[in-house]
Parts: sequence; C-alpha cells; structure tokens
Amino acid sequence: MIDCVYHTEARFGDIKLRLTFGFVRELHQSVRRMYLMYYLNENGDRVYTLKKLDPNGKPTMSAHPARFSPEDKYSRERITLKRRYGLLLTQAPMPVY
Repeated sequence: MIDCVYHTEARFGDIKLRLTFGFVRELHQSVRRMYLMYYLNENGDRVYTLKKLDPNGKPTMSAHPARFSPEDKYSRERITLKRRYGLLLTQAPMPVY
C-alpha cells in the first residue's frame, strides 16, 4: 500500500525536519492568528506583546488600526441608535478589571 501523506523537508542549520502538509497548514493558521497586542506600563508607555493579558491580568489592546472606509453610509443612523439606547462608549462606565 502506498503512503499518501504529503511531506516537505525543512532545514534549520544542522537540523533537518520532515513536516507533513497538515502540520504546516495548522502551523500557518496558528501563526496567522497571532495579532500584535500592547498594554500600558506604569509610565504610560506601550509594551508590545502577542499575549491577550498583561502581567496584571488586564486584557491587552490591539496594536492594529481598525478597518476604515470613507464611505460609511449608515454612520448617522448607527450613532443615533447607540445614543438612544445608551450604547456609546462615552455613556458606559469604565470596565473594572
């Protein structure tokens, strides 16, 4: 019977690895999901990390800007609804961590 596992070889210095394509695909997807995050230290400086929580247990913030489209057709309606139902960030209390 023929072994149908596709594989590739990778060389890191003197180390030669034989990787299956399933493993490479999983590795690629996990690396793709790593987003650069940051938290503020005691001095107010940004400290960049890949972790979702800072050393104090507070959630980190994304270091990537949000997607922006200059053609925001429904921004007026969205802001009106958020203001009406008290969902604007300025109307909410600060989260307690």
